Amino acid sequence: MEVVAAAQKWTGQVKMTQPKKETAGFPWPVTVTREIPRTSKASSWEVWEIKVKLRVHGKGNPGEVPPVSVDVTCDVELPSEVKTKMEAMVMATWTAKLGSRQAGEWFIAPVFSWVEANYVELLQCIPVFVNRFISVNAAGANEWRYTILEPTVVEAPEEEEELTEEQMMAELARRKREIERRLKDEEEREELARQRRAEAELSGPKPKQLSKKEQQELNERKRGQGNRTAKRAPRRNKSAAGDDE
Repeated sequence: MEVVAAAQKWTGQVKMTQPKKETAGFPWPVTVTREIPRTSKASSWEVWEIKVKLRVHGKGNPGEVPPVSVDVTCDVELPSEVKTKMEAMVMATWTAKLGSRQAGEWFIAPVFSWVEANYVELLQCIPVFVNRFISVNAAGANEWRYTILEPTVVEAPEEEEELTEEQMMAELARRKREIERRLKDEEEREELARQRRAEAELSGPKPKQLSKKEQQELNERKRGQGNRTAKRAPRRNKSAAGDDE
């Protein structure tokens, strides 16, 4: 059976599910899932897994493609547009193979192999959703990395509206008022500066501001003058006084 062969080929990656026996329509649908790890070709992508579910809804009529469906997910959230496109690509590959099938063939393994071989092509199926950025690898070198993100919405520029003659006159008047207001503000600033200069001239020059060193020297001189005392005459002793008599 194809599912058993696929499970043996990709150990731990393939699972099969189907409804319980008491469910109407048993054994359909049969779902075969493979979790495909990131390939070496996709090593620069920040997407570590693509999970593909191949679902068969019945045997179908002879000579016709049986009713099947595909579901694709990743370990990162896919924008709906990217998910739909990836599923359509896998579906087209699968139905193309089913169109030439023999009895009992479902091409499960070939489709899984195709997804693995086209890992990068599936991820970049809609280029506008591919986000590129620079990262530092294990060797300490810069490298480009890729992931899938919603594109940034750029608002369309507003269309210019042609002004009527009345609107043009109103706009010119507005600009004239704006210029006059700015000139008036400038004149007021100049007048205020002139008044301050005149006041400074009337008050005379400002006293010189002493530096810290000069102020310290001045304080030391003042302290020296305060501590200075008058000299006294030498004191006469008694023997000198007797001689005078």
